[in-house]
Amino acid sequence: MAYGDFSLPRVLTDFGLTLRTDLDLFGHIPPVPTDPSVAALLNRQHGLALAINTGKARSELLVAPILGEVWRIGRGQVALFSGVAFPVDPEAGLTGVCDYILGRPPQVHFVSGPVMVVTEAKNEDMAGGLGQCAAAM
Repeated sequence: MAYGDFSLPRVLTDFGLTLRTDLDLFGHIPPVPTDPSVAALLNRQHGLALAINTGKARSELLVAPILGEVWRIGRGQVALFSGVAFPVDPEAGLTGVCDYILGRPPQVHFVSGPVMVVTEAKNEDMAGGLGQCAAAM
């Protein structure tokens, strides 16, 4: 079983989680300015990513540059992994390859907690991707 096999209701039931949508966890954190070249790159590539219209294109043309900027701004405080296996608990079905993982150094050759997992919505269905995202987290 892989993270993508989980629906949100299943994750909530199987792992005894509670869904809360009324929290603003990061509202108090001020925005961080990004390098203007990243904004320019995204402006150039977003039309192409939408025209190709695949998850892979969006990942490579839009998501990867943003996460690269997060890594740069983190100045050694953020580890970035792309397309790595993340077998947390195979018996519970918590295994698979994550699109991207942000961690806290020193993580270079393998992933260890704490981490933040970045998943993409499948077939442009945000709600459908929540189960995969929750299972990976």
